[in-house]
Amino acid sequence: MTTRLSSDLWHYTSIDAMIKIVESRTIRATRSDLLNDPTEIVFGKDAILEYGRKKKDAVPISIEQNSQWADDEFSFYNAVVDCRVDCESVYVSCFSIAEDILSEWAMYADDGKGVSIAFDRKELEKYLVQWHVRLEHGYPPGYERLRLVNYIKPDDIKQKIKDRLEQFKDDYLKRIAADGVENHSLNGVGKELNDACTDLILTTKNKCYEPEQECRLLATFRGNENYICDSFSVSSDPLFSGVNKHLYLPSNDNIPFPVAEIMVGPNYKHTERMHLIKELQKFVEARGLNGTRITGSNLPYRH
Repeated sequence: MTTRLSSDLWHYTSIDAMIKIVESRTIRATRSDLLNDPTEIVFGKDAILEYGRKKKDAVPISIEQNSQWADDEFSFYNAVVDCRVDCESVYVSCFSIAEDILSEWAMYADDGKGVSIAFDRKELEKYLVQWHVRLEHGYPPGYERLRLVNYIKPDDIKQKIKDRLEQFKDDYLKRIAADGVENHSLNGVGKELNDACTDLILTTKNKCYEPEQECRLLATFRGNENYICDSFSVSSDPLFSGVNKHLYLPSNDNIPFPVAEIMVGPNYKHTERMHLIKELQKFVEARGLNGTRITGSNLPYRH
């Protein structure tokens, strides 16, 4: 069966969670170091550190020989080794560009008895801009960003990270050459490198997850703690149970909440699904989402 890819961004969830999202007109993002699979972050951090150490040791000309090129390159690799992947300040909300897919229904939408919320991507970007303006926490517009996930074979993930760092290094050295050595300072490159490495790690996943076709909303936030809320989550795996930290991105009356469609899951009999579609249409219209479509999944499901 061919996966249908969509220009909308789909969030698979339970009906209870959907009700909370619609009633509060709020998108919730989870602190990235508290996601239910920390292995991608640990692996990425190790790959970055390994790259920095090996490349620093392999600089062919010592600083003592007064080679400015070697000095600049050595400084860059030092910055890589010192790089702090700042997952504690990046919050993630997960979407998919696959609009009706069994693996997502089974994993994230109450075993097919939940819903998938379609967010209009262009309207969602406007929503993020107005949320940012409301915060006024000092970051430039666009610090909340949507990124498609890259799916790579496990053996190639480390190489992907190294290639990105090499590209970053080349750009960095070109900027030094253009600005002039006397005007050059490492101030600022550390933060830029940290942000680039954090985004890279959070948007690179094992190829086995490719059917998810994930798009992640990344929100870097070091501002007002009133927007952060703790919750305790329980998982079938005790190692994934514990306190989570969430960032809430509320809407306001100036920008409509960008829900284009709500799709009812496939794990219902036909009469049940049609009844639920009818009731959900009443629900969203009563909350001002008059343009939101309510549909049902077309996929077969084992009841």
